[in-house]
Amino acid sequence: MQVLGDHDLLFQNNQAMNKSTPDQIIDVYKGYAKQLGLDEAALETAVKSDTYKTTIDKDVEDGRKAAVSGTPQSSINGKRFRDGTSRRSRR
Repeated sequence: MQVLGDHDLLFQNNQAMNKSTPDQIIDVYKGYAKQLGLDEAALETAVKSDTYKTTIDKDVEDGRKAAVSGTPQSSINGKRFRDGTSRRSRR
């Protein structure tokens, strides 16, 4: 199973996802799945049945608690990194 190997596709096409209505988004996701060679039917089933809703909701809440304002974002031991450097190392 491919997990994050081609996550760049999602970030490169973020605007298409943001401009899609809830009814259109499944088609956007299925298009990405097709490009990545993933099972489009399994994706649609998972989305429509909220298979990962609890996990996603927890991730969103964790992001709010950590004051994450967007993606991608990296942190190590609570220190936020942007553009490959920490705030401290840029001072």
